[in-house]
Amino acid sequence: MKIHLVLRTLLIVTLSMALAMATAMMPGFQQTELVYADGTSTINHMPLYARAGGNDTPFAMHLTVSGLNQDTAYEFTARIRQGTQDYGSFTTGGNFGTSYLSLGTTASDCGTSCLLSTWVYLRGTTSVSAGASEVRVRVRVVGGSTPAPDDHTGPTFLDMTTGGGWLEETAGTARAGRAVVVRDGADIVGMYVAEDNGVNEGYTSDAGYYRLAVPSCTNCGYTIETWDLSAPGTMVDNVNTMGQGGCPADVTAGSTTSLNACATPTAITLSGLRATSPFAALAVGLLAAAGLVVLRKRT
Repeated sequence: MKIHLVLRTLLIVTLSMALAMATAMMPGFQQTELVYADGTSTINHMPLYARAGGNDTPFAMHLTVSGLNQDTAYEFTARIRQGTQDYGSFTTGGNFGTSYLSLGTTASDCGTSCLLSTWVYLRGTTSVSAGASEVRVRVRVVGGSTPAPDDHTGPTFLDMTTGGGWLEETAGTARAGRAVVVRDGADIVGMYVAEDNGVNEGYTSDAGYYRLAVPSCTNCGYTIETWDLSAPGTMVDNVNTMGQGGCPADVTAGSTTSLNACATPTAITLSGLRATSPFAALAVGLLAAAGLVVLRKRT
């Protein structure tokens, strides 16, 4: 009898497992943990600094989410976090808000681990204080349950009366609809997208206009790059260098520095390269044939 009961139990367990496997393989079926999988978010590009104490200066970042299911629509949130509080609002275009926004729909032929990416625009509030932050990202299937967040190291927020200033260009038509990236050596210290970027942040929509926050400095040596939104990290056209080609050299705390006097944009030559420029590092690396690039930050 005991053997009979053991065999019967094994048979029931085996049939249950077979039924579960068969159901999982039925067309259109997805297990719950897959339906609500939130993927893995990666912030590929984001400035090291942003404006504290106000919502008038958004910054841009480029977000990628991997590990998603094919033929599935996703949505996301991205918030600024300091301490135990979430602040600010975000958008990929149009109005800033705090609800989930569309991330997109994965393709039908992307394999078992699909990927989606987008440019995201974030801005703080008057409650965001100077200092460190995190960017908290949540990704879910459209209409799904609230997933656990991914927390990323965020920008350091600048007190704009003592430690930060604004860079602005009203005649940057060559940058229209493209990302404007301000570097200090290899570091991205400011990043936004020039008009018309489709974002209602309160700026003029004149083509090529942009305004972003960066650390204040004297003889900054900042370089200003232009990226096509479809190829984040890849420069198009040439590069402006502060202190050269008509560009101002300084960023004054609490003030707006115009870049309208810069060439559009400055042509870069080997004789005009600064040590802080990524082009200078590339030239040195090629000449040395060593494969190592050392970028000296300003002091």
